[in-house]
Amino acid sequence: MTKQIRKRACARRALPPVYELGAYSVYGFCLAHGLSRRKLYYMLEAGEGPRIMKCGTRTLISVEAAQRWRRARERMAAVSRRRYGGHSIRKLRTQHRKY
Repeated sequence: MTKQIRKRACARRALPPVYELGAYSVYGFCLAHGLSRRKLYYMLEAGEGPRIMKCGTRTLISVEAAQRWRRARERMAAVSRRRYGGHSIRKLRTQHRKY
């Protein structure tokens, strides 16, 4: 074996174990759910956002809170589909149009 091959063999060590994500940062939550930060803060102000926790100066959202939030949003979408006969935006706009 040449020195280069030995160096390459030594460089290929086992990767460290992958740790399970326990909480999202605001940026990570928005990235994972396709939201802008502004939209998240609007939802939090309206009481429709996920539960947040503060760790020092950081704002975190636990994975469980994100899961509960997603399920609540899915329930709301199902209710609105039943109420308006589908989730077509065109239908919703025409039903709520004021003349």
